[in-house]
Order: sequence, then structure tokens, then C-alpha cells
Amino acid sequence: MNDKIEENRPCTRGCTFKPSAEGEMPKPRPAKHGNYCNSCYYNTDKALAQLGTLVEHILSMVGQKGGVDDEAQKLKGQPPLPFNLEAFNDANEMYSRLVYWAGILAGILEIRPPAPALHSWSDLTGSIRGLPAGVKPGTARLQVQAIAEWLRGRLNQICSLAGDDIDFFHDDWKDVYRLAAKWPTRAKPRYSDMPCPVSDCGARLAVYPPSEPGEDETIVCNIGHHIASDKYEFYIRFYQEVQAERDPVKKHLLKKYGRIA
Repeated sequence: MNDKIEENRPCTRGCTFKPSAEGEMPKPRPAKHGNYCNSCYYNTDKALAQLGTLVEHILSMVGQKGGVDDEAQKLKGQPPLPFNLEAFNDANEMYSRLVYWAGILAGILEIRPPAPALHSWSDLTGSIRGLPAGVKPGTARLQVQAIAEWLRGRLNQICSLAGDDIDFFHDDWKDVYRLAAKWPTRAKPRYSDMPCPVSDCGARLAVYPPSEPGEDETIVCNIGHHIASDKYEFYIRFYQEVQAERDPVKKHLLKKYGRIA
């Protein structure tokens, strides 16, 4: 009987299932992982799993000008910053949280924290400020992954602990999803006026900007046809010429500029 009571124990955070019918009372989610439900456990695990790649990507933005901070500098009449300070701060904030929680939980569990957490950037008071100085994005990913995997490997133990601190631990990783949306790994595409020309497909064409300097655009339709960048230039020019023959204004623009935007 005690086993049955233990099995039906609700999540310590009061998580509930969404009611299946209008007017139905929400049912509590059972604590499947220590004191926490599957939702709490897997949301945290998923956030930690993607943290290394996310920090690497955000850190790769540091050398790129632009963004909120540059615009603020211009408004103040000052030159733009030499790097993206917002990306720098976001990457270091996530790393700082990892190191903080690794240290706290290592103390609670009475085990040694992961080695990368011992080489973080700290101020004179010992507070964690961020990644080691001069770290490359790829190296940062490995260091972040090592700490995140250390936490993931002990997540069931952590979920078995009680107290507000463990609730805060779970809440702290919600920012991972916010930052993933803030710093998307792939830029949003523009859409071509020309429909997909492959086998008269006719689907909408998305043109993605290069992911790295020197690379070509990626052109793909909604159906999944990929078009090489050089072939796209040929197709779009032909398409514009056909359209221009039907529109005197476009015909004039094509003749003057060689391309219609």
C-alpha cells in the first residue's frame, strides 16, 4: 500500500495535466523522477543537452558588429562596439549558471564538481563571471557540454532532493529556450518571387543567407527541391525577363539595372 501512495505522489511543483474536456479539473502530474514529474525532468534535460551547441553559436556572434548595443552607442554619439557585447554577455551568463549549479549541487551531493567548472573567469570576490579568457567558440562548446553532461548524468539524484533551491535549478534553464529563439542558428529566409522551377513544381522558394562568410545561399522549395546558387541566378534572370515582357516598368528596370529586386 505504501508503494501505491509513493507511486501516486504528485510533482512537488504542483504540475498538472491539461484537462481533456471543458470544465474538467486538472489532474496532478505524478512525481516520476524523485520529487519531480516527467515534464520538469525532461524540460531541464533537453535544455542542458542543447546548451553546449547554443553557447558555441552565441559566442560565434561576438565578433560580428550590429545589434542593440551598437544602435545604443550610435544614439549616444559614440562609435559602435568592436564586438557584439550582447552575445558575449548571454554566452557568459549561461556558462556562469552552469558553473554555479555544478558547484552548489556537488556540495549537496558531496562529490567533486566537473573539471571545466574549476577554470572559469572569476572576479576578486570569487564570483563566477563567465568563460575562461580568450576561449574559442568550439572550445567553449566542449567545456559547456562537459558541465551540462555532468548535471544530466546526476539529474535523477538532483530531482530526488527537496527544497526551493532545486525548484530554482529547474527554472534557471527556461532561459535556454529564450536564448535559442533570440540567437537562431539559421537566419530567416527571404522568399523568391519565382516559384520552384524543378519539374514544374511551382512551390514557394525560400532563399537562406550563407551560414558562413564565403559560402553560397541555400535555395530550397517547400516540397524539398534544392537549387544550386548558380542555377538559381540563371532561373531568376530568365523568370524576370519573362515577367518584364509583360510589364513595361519591369522591362525598363531590367534593362537599366540588369536585375529586378
